[in-house]
Amino acid sequence: MDLSQLIEISAKYKAWVVISVIVIPLIFFCADQLLSRQQHQEVMEKLQEMEELWSKSAEDTNFQDYNIYESSSPTATKPPTIIDSSVLIDESSFAIYKTISLSGDGYAVGTKFKPLWNPDGRVHYLLDISNGLENNRVSLFTENNFLKLRIYQEDGTETTIKSRIDDWQNDKWYTTEIKWHNPTGNLFLDVNGANVAKASLGELEMNLDEARLFLGSNMNGGNQADGYFDYIYVRKFVYPEPTVIVGAEESA
Repeated sequence: MDLSQLIEISAKYKAWVVISVIVIPLIFFCADQLLSRQQHQEVMEKLQEMEELWSKSAEDTNFQDYNIYESSSPTATKPPTIIDSSVLIDESSFAIYKTISLSGDGYAVGTKFKPLWNPDGRVHYLLDISNGLENNRVSLFTENNFLKLRIYQEDGTETTIKSRIDDWQNDKWYTTEIKWHNPTGNLFLDVNGANVAKASLGELEMNLDEARLFLGSNMNGGNQADGYFDYIYVRKFVYPEPTVIVGAEESA
């Protein structure tokens, strides 16, 4: 075999090396990116449905676009997924949040949530609303078999109200609603339409004009909810809330 034949063989093998080292991984990379985009699109469509709920219940909240992948815990490897028309946020999910302005006197935030766990004492965040600091923060999470609503005011004052969740069950739906009213300092935590904890602080000083509402994780992207969200809404809250009394019509 002469030198020219060796050069020709080397050139052929070099081409296969280029194909195997560069081209084939590139194909798999593109396929993976395509799958991620499809997952992203599914998530965006579901969150758009949630957006419609938000817009109907809180037209003044100035919603912006969702930002997916922008914050995540070290264990996060994928975006939230859609299963049976619900958003699944587990330990491997990137955090999702929405820029939101809550500059009014009071607000209520509600969810419909199905845990993938029986009460285990661990910390699972359903919601975290923050301007990026520990102060001016409203959080809903589980810890030590309690469902807790915790707020940090402008000056760092912390208040927590809580209710036991020993009877919560894996794969069962629960509705939650947290409510706060700045002028009166009233806090409420409701589960399945019933009030389970409340506090009256006199007045609240919180600045949530430019906040982020994290769904299914804390503001750092950790302590994921490990469960499904069917919906979330934000509405204005006044205290006391108006009531309607239904009775017999009076005769003239």
